[in-house]
Amino acid sequence: MLKLNRNFASAFVAEDELVSYMDEHAEVLARCQAGEDRYADSLGWLSVDEWASDAILDRTCALAEQIRSMADTFVVIGVGGSNNGSRSVQAALAPEGARLVWAGNTLSAWELNRVLDELEGHDVVIDCIAKNFETLEPGSSFRLLRQYLVERYGRDEAARRIVCTGTIGSPLEDLCRAEGYTFVPFATNVGGRYTALTEVHLLPMAVAGVDIRALVAGARTMERLLRTAPAGENSAFAYASARNMLWDRGYRVELLSFFEPRFRWFSKWWEQLFAESEGKDAEAYSPLPQSAPRSSIVWDSLCRTARASFSRPSLMSWNQVRATASCWAAPTWRMPLATWTARTSGISIRRASRRPARRIPECCHALRSSSIVLMRSIWACSSTGSRSRAMLLGSFWV
Repeated sequence: MLKLNRNFASAFVAEDELVSYMDEHAEVLARCQAGEDRYADSLGWLSVDEWASDAILDRTCALAEQIRSMADTFVVIGVGGSNNGSRSVQAALAPEGARLVWAGNTLSAWELNRVLDELEGHDVVIDCIAKNFETLEPGSSFRLLRQYLVERYGRDEAARRIVCTGTIGSPLEDLCRAEGYTFVPFATNVGGRYTALTEVHLLPMAVAGVDIRALVAGARTMERLLRTAPAGENSAFAYASARNMLWDRGYRVELLSFFEPRFRWFSKWWEQLFAESEGKDAEAYSPLPQSAPRSSIVWDSLCRTARASFSRPSLMSWNQVRATASCWAAPTWRMPLATWTARTSGISIRRASRRPARRIPECCHALRSSSIVLMRSIWACSSTGSRSRAMLLGSFWV
């Protein structure tokens, strides 16, 4: 279960201010929990059981078992929302299942040849994920890989090794019927980048060995909590409220900071979710994912990237950036509270006293490694006169 730590935000958004703001806008949360009519055709992702019911999980697990029985390599063909969710989970958990190979997100001839080279010596099944089968990158990759399977296995056996995930009634479903491919329905009332808890992503996860039943059970628990918690106790609403307050005060950049390299693809998914969902009207934070900086060069580059993303010339000055981050280590090692003071000329690090390591809660053992803790840090940047600044607003811990 995700929890929001608001301690770091108190210096910039006073706790009483935040509570008052949440109380004043409680009707916004009520509308979100009820589901607004204008979004009625795209709210399926808010109900876990609609697209991840026990019946759907049974069907998905059965298909995943069938795929693993005939192949040790599963090629996921998709771009953006069609692969970021399952890819972030697979990279973070490193499950012991079939090997996943990712394709369909490029037109690079070199990259396509690299994918083909990775398949040599392996038994292969492919899954083309395309909501409407109209996107160039996955379409071209699918045609290439389908040809590869036909040449390697023959037409009939290749058909057994091709799965397609698409919209019912789309050209992709018509192709599956004509050729005998396995067809998996794309959630009809869920946007592509929100399909993490539908068959679009649950199938690749299950083939890779992820316990999708446990994953969905956790999502159900979080859904019940967020749908019923009042404004003052709702972590998602607190996060949204803090972001709105800081936006009104001139902050424009949000940094997702993480210390575990396995969360690299999670950060890319987060970047797409926020940029594509909020950025269509040019009135949104610029999402900036970044692993923990290890040198002054990395930190300076991060600062320059954030600075370049500001839209107004008055925000281009970057005299000083201050950021404070804290991280509890895994049971096997310790991490001190570190304070970074970054300037355009370099970086200085002041280390506070070490704190004893804190044991990871039992719920984190689902990550398969006691050495992984996810910290989702929430940053924002702003400018006051000739000075720009960044601060850590809070953090999500799993």
